[in-house]
Amino acid sequence: MTAALRFYVAAASNDMTMGTAAVAQPVDATTERRKRWPVDGFALAALAFTLLAWAALLSPDYFMGAHDAHHSLFFPLQFEAGLRAGDWLPRWGADFAHGYGYPIFVFYAPLTFYLWAGIHLTGIAGTVATTKIVFALGFLLAAAGIYRYAWSLWRRRAVALLAAAVYTLLPYHLLNVYVRAAFAEFMAMALLPWIALAFRRLIQRPTPQHLAFAALSYGALLWTHNITALTFTPLLALLIVAELWLNRGRGAAGLWRRSWPVGVSLGLAVALGTAVWLPGLSEQADIAIEQWSLQSYQYADHFVYPWQLLDPTWGYGYSSPGATDGMSFQLGIVPLALALFALFVARRREREAAARHWALLFAIALAIYVLLMMPISKPFWDLGPLSTLIQFPWRLLAVIALPLSLLAGYAARGMAARETLSPALLIALLALVVTTWGYALPQATPPNPRDETQQTWRDYEATYPDMVGMVAQTEIQPADSPLLAALQANELPQRFQALDAGTVVTQIEQQGSRARARVQSEGPTTLRYLSYDYPGWRATVDGVPTAIRREAPLGLMLIELPAGTHEVTVEFGNTPMRSLAELLSLLALVAIVGVAAVGWRRAAA
Repeated sequence: MTAALRFYVAAASNDMTMGTAAVAQPVDATTERRKRWPVDGFALAALAFTLLAWAALLSPDYFMGAHDAHHSLFFPLQFEAGLRAGDWLPRWGADFAHGYGYPIFVFYAPLTFYLWAGIHLTGIAGTVATTKIVFALGFLLAAAGIYRYAWSLWRRRAVALLAAAVYTLLPYHLLNVYVRAAFAEFMAMALLPWIALAFRRLIQRPTPQHLAFAALSYGALLWTHNITALTFTPLLALLIVAELWLNRGRGAAGLWRRSWPVGVSLGLAVALGTAVWLPGLSEQADIAIEQWSLQSYQYADHFVYPWQLLDPTWGYGYSSPGATDGMSFQLGIVPLALALFALFVARRREREAAARHWALLFAIALAIYVLLMMPISKPFWDLGPLSTLIQFPWRLLAVIALPLSLLAGYAARGMAARETLSPALLIALLALVVTTWGYALPQATPPNPRDETQQTWRDYEATYPDMVGMVAQTEIQPADSPLLAALQANELPQRFQALDAGTVVTQIEQQGSRARARVQSEGPTTLRYLSYDYPGWRATVDGVPTAIRREAPLGLMLIELPAGTHEVTVEFGNTPMRSLAELLSLLALVAIVGVAAVGWRRAAA
């Protein structure tokens, strides 16, 4: 954000438009003052424009009817609980599945939760308010990123402003907040223009700082939302190839000089994300993955039909088989109209080849991604296992937002000859607001103290029992547990249970995914620990590792103890694969910081 603001300030001093030669002018006092404190009014307008999108968040109400509203509150709460317990990268959510726990953070990228916890731990906002703050920051970050990227492509602040406005008020962008409450995917959308900008800068000027920025930005996406990273990567590859072609220079040497830093940055980014994506892929067989890939999650039931791209009808329901969905998949009438006008500008009015090429490239990318959402693309989706990870073809709308907004923004090149808020541009902005602002209104629900605590997840699992997570050894989905009474009372649950009469169990510690108990028995006994067994759980008796046995039908943990008094510790830790993945991520981060430091030192020399 700081870099973006510095750019906005500096950009105002550049009043040149593409295709116009610079002419030396006498420097008067006004010009001198503008150089000392230049302000880009277009950039400020782009940021201010986001208020239209997040104004509804200023209300004390929330929107608990949104698809993942409970997730947007409880997931970060549970992640923060892991941080409080001393886990720098929590993996296990102890209070999921009626208290039996679930390895949710093995499969969910956590960067948004770190941001949330960083705000919440300051005490300045409660659970709901912190989630709203993060959503608002996401709108600002997205607008800043696409403004800067559009300006970098076409050097027109009017273009950048229109692109930022479209991106901000794009129906799917608003839907991700007010209909879906899709916390991580929404934040991933904020990163996409920054990633595109980072690799553009790296190819145009291959410096260590730019290499580090590119690696860090793409790595951040891997740490934010796995599915968006997967669906965005083909578009990023297309943008990289186009940049390399347009900046190839003369001969293979020039192309190589710009290509190898891209390869290094991509390698570092993938390594940086290893702690997230490698365990998530390697441990799918350890959970009941079928509950997330069958039933209502079949990709074949969630294609988008052509008329749905134009249908302005808004809804707060769910995606369903066929074309009777309760939610909107529209691209937006005004963004589409602007995109069509942009093609006319590119073909008939554009004098600069590079500017025209970028407009046409975004049009091609837009067309490809739109086709991939439609039933005609089913043979492609049937090819590989990644389709079941994406689940819904309409999720491509998160990536479509980038080329669509940039193409729509490019239309401003045909609306004014200079960097001014021309009447045509103002009309376009007004039409955008009139046709989309109504989508920034949620189905408000009044404040509820339960939503500030873990009780929000108790309510969710009670309402949607089929959403209670299971591990691979779980034979029946639990409907309740002995832990619920304590969890409902916001008390620490007693997770140790004696299975034999005469055994006395005293729980002496319960923090996050670690618990200790003192057990007294006159003979050999079996102790049950009320949590799913899952790779990473370890048990010790008097400090000596002991075996964990699974108990059917839920897959809970059993520990055998000899007679006498013993101290039992149960703790969730890393597997060798997770440890390796985290080490690779740490080494990649050190390498990225080192590359950036080398660049800064060279620049200062």
